[in-house]
Amino acid sequence: MTLSLLAVAEPSGMWANLINWVHSWVGGGYGWTILVLIILLKLVLSPLDYLIKHSSKKTALVQQKLAPQMAKLQKKYGDNRQMIQTQQQALYKREGYNVWGSCVVMLINLVLTMVIFFTLFSGLRSLSSYQAINQYDALHNTYRTSVETSYGSKEAYEEKAAFVVSTEEGKGYDNLSSEDKAKWDEAQAAAKAAVSAKWGDVADSWLWVKNVWVIDGHAAPLPAFKDMQSMANTSKNQEYIAYVNNIANNKVYLQEYNNIAGAVEAQTSSWNGYYLLAIISVLLSVASQVVNDMANKNKNKKSQAIVDQANPQGKSMWFMKLLIPVMMAIFVLTTNAAFGIYVVTNSIMSTLIGLLTNLIVNAVFKKKQEEVNEALAKEANRLERKFNKGAK
Repeated sequence: MTLSLLAVAEPSGMWANLINWVHSWVGGGYGWTILVLIILLKLVLSPLDYLIKHSSKKTALVQQKLAPQMAKLQKKYGDNRQMIQTQQQALYKREGYNVWGSCVVMLINLVLTMVIFFTLFSGLRSLSSYQAINQYDALHNTYRTSVETSYGSKEAYEEKAAFVVSTEEGKGYDNLSSEDKAKWDEAQAAAKAAVSAKWGDVADSWLWVKNVWVIDGHAAPLPAFKDMQSMANTSKNQEYIAYVNNIANNKVYLQEYNNIAGAVEAQTSSWNGYYLLAIISVLLSVASQVVNDMANKNKNKKSQAIVDQANPQGKSMWFMKLLIPVMMAIFVLTTNAAFGIYVVTNSIMSTLIGLLTNLIVNAVFKKKQEEVNEALAKEANRLERKFNKGAK
């Protein structure tokens, strides 16, 4: 009658295999495994990050150089967007700049980023279901060993447990004799104490997070049964679904699950974390955008004003800059902490690599940037003299 994990296979696939491979030599909890994996992945993909920065800087310089002429086109053609775009393409062509070439690099990066994000999200969702079941199975075996020892045999315990949970309206315990109640209470207390001690061995903690397979926030470190069912169902793994259904369809198993979950929660409280991963992910997402903006922004305010005037649609990008951090927060808040660790680590590495590649790219384009700055400064001074002359 005892539940067993033997029929539940560990998830396979690219991410599961990669995570387990890294875990085999990193050791410790899976939180550190995911952190190391993402660092390695970002380092491998760093050449692509450099290409993106190089392409973005080149685009920014072309736009800055052509800003005065674009401003004149907008003034000349007004709301005729088609004519402005035609003339803009002609300017780009004269500069030897291929808009589509830079878009291809960014498109490749976007597709790759989305593929990694969503496949890893799915992979960790399946792995979290397996790990949560694995943790429960270990606790359940400990619980069963304790209560069966208290009753002298598996059969004796199961007979008493069936009586306690099967009586109408769950009053089986009330129908026990005083002696049976005392024995039942003693057996349950011993089993819960054993479960509490075992939890320290099976919990997969990481810094402030008590169990990385549950959200970093207000949630029991060992999922309540309805949450365990939800995890199994969203994984779409039939073995995991069958496992939790086996518990749901047996009153003894379900009562044992609640007893075990209650013992863990009594020891750990109902806070698995403090929402720090979501907060950090938002801050890092904003920081990463600031780094990108600084890399492509002209330090001379007058020169930048000309660029902004020539590219008014750039100001509307604030919506995307707001949307991305919000989306990151939603993903982190609605999935396990393991995925939150991925999001935070990825953001940290992206920011650090972005700072480094910006230094390299700025060094490569230093002479070109100085030429553009000089041209923009002359244009800014010309406009200022024109304005002052008109004011007189």
